[in-house]
Amino acid sequence: PDPHALSNAEQALVDGDLEQARMWAENAYHGAPDDPAARQTMAAVHRALAERAESEGELDRASDAFVRAAEKEPFRQQRASDYYLAFENARSAGRDTALAAQLLLRSIDADPSDIEVRRTAADTFDELGQPNVAIEHYLFVWEADRSAVPIGLRLGTLYASTGKIGDAEAVFGRVLEQDPKNVQARLSLADVY
Repeated sequence: PDPHALSNAEQALVDGDLEQARMWAENAYHGAPDDPAARQTMAAVHRALAERAESEGELDRASDAFVRAAEKEPFRQQRASDYYLAFENARSAGRDTALAAQLLLRSIDADPSDIEVRRTAADTFDELGQPNVAIEHYLFVWEADRSAVPIGLRLGTLYASTGKIGDAEAVFGRVLEQDPKNVQARLSLADVY
């Protein structure tokens, strides 16, 4: 490998020459695949290619490039962001939601603390008819923000629909503590008895 490959890749990125950047980044990466700087530069090239594909309306290509960026990215928060952007592009491109949802799970594996990604995962798995997976993510969001009454109501409803009556009662009770006049929580709590 060329000892200047990394700096040449970085300069090509700055210059906007993505093909040269990719060539130099691949040279640097293949010469030292465990080097965080080489991995980060390779990821940056894939990210730039993804952004270019997005701007050209090529959302499938953008999604694939964000996945490649995430696979090389050494830093977990950026890796999580890349997987999330891959999910958004895949979904916008009309890819199968169940397959796209796997990208959400990769994002969560990289950074389990992102509330918005967890909420998107909860809604997505709820939409896919996978209540137990949705519950896991709704619960995370609910625990982080007990004032999110709609999340509490949905979580309680899913608990009830999966036969977890005690959990449903507890969540609806907490919603009522937060919002004592919430009619939906009162009706739902009455339904689980």
